[in-house]
Amino acid sequence: MVDGTLRCIGDKTHLKQKYGTGFEVTVRVAEESRATVAGVKLFFETAFPTSELKEVRAGRFTYQLPNTVRLSSVFTALEEHKEQLQIRDYNVSQTSIEQVFMRISEEAELQQEEEHRQRMERKSKCCSCCCS
Repeated sequence: MVDGTLRCIGDKTHLKQKYGTGFEVTVRVAEESRATVAGVKLFFETAFPTSELKEVRAGRFTYQLPNTVRLSSVFTALEEHKEQLQIRDYNVSQTSIEQVFMRISEEAELQQEEEHRQRMERKSKCCSCCCS
């Protein structure tokens, strides 16, 4: 529920499939040098062009990958480049139910903002034709 309106219904698996954004990949590197940071970013841009960098903090990179990326290709690519990129460890996880609820809430907020903008636009058009 968002602002008293039911926005989604279903079990956890159904909601993740319908509203989930794919996978989250977190990579932790041995050292956070400029070369390592650039290397990890270039690797994801090249290997997974549809990936989105969400956060970089303390040698930890978090990327969002869409459902279209095959999970096996993620593991294969990370294992093949583990030494080159100085990857200490990595984690691949499905979108969490919390992330699903945050996305639904953000979409509802954007929809409300758009509706408000349209109402204001209609009001301004009404006044301009009557008050000119």
